[in-house]
Amino acid sequence: MKAHYSTPQKLLHWLSAVIIIWTLVSGFSLALVNWSPPVKLILADFNVALNTLFTPFFFLRIYYRWKHGVPASHQHDGLGAIAAAVVHGLLYWVTVAVLVTGLLMMDRDINLFGLLHISPVVTSLYWQGLLHTVHIGLCVTLLLLVVTHVGAVFMHALNGRSVMGRMKF
Repeated sequence: MKAHYSTPQKLLHWLSAVIIIWTLVSGFSLALVNWSPPVKLILADFNVALNTLFTPFFFLRIYYRWKHGVPASHQHDGLGAIAAAVVHGLLYWVTVAVLVTGLLMMDRDINLFGLLHISPVVTSLYWQGLLHTVHIGLCVTLLLLVVTHVGAVFMHALNGRSVMGRMKF
């Protein structure tokens, strides 16, 4: 078994982290802040385009996780290891569900920065509404998982076991 995460795993981790955190913060600000309609539309359209382009990269990340796994030096026994595995697994599955429901709930074309337009896949207003509701619940769940993940990183650092080195280049 290898000793460290591969460079693609690290690149895809940080790409995922930046995009997921950006989208969560900006998405919740769209829901909670009274932005002007033009700003709200620009930000929402940017996030939809960004996450549409991000989706294949996240699936590539899943592939690398499956193919390369976790380095032997980072595997541990006990309840902490089980908790880490559960949270990481949930991070992957919930992120996939957020990306898929986000794409499926769209009631208008997805504009990929003017390069390509993708028509809505689901056209039923009922199903779009249901997907939107599920999407919001999944986003809240993803936010809680990200906070848990980042909190664990800080907790390990405070206990003298820095885990940030695992994702350094």
